[in-house]
Amino acid sequence: METLIGVLMIAMPVLIMAFFIVKDEIKSAKDSKELRKTQDELAIIKAQRLRGKFDKADATFK
Repeated sequence: METLIGVLMIAMPVLIMAFFIVKDEIKSAKDSKELRKTQDELAIIKAQRLRGKFDKADATFK
């Protein structure tokens, strides 16, 4: 019985630490995914603006 209590006294803090580490990693991954999505949206907006400038320049030469 004492061995079981000793094992639990060691295992519980380790399991709790592992839980919080995994929780932080999941949050970090979600934030990274949102950032990547935002960067993709910005790239699309920049490409659209650049296309508009080329269309305007093309219309000027016609």
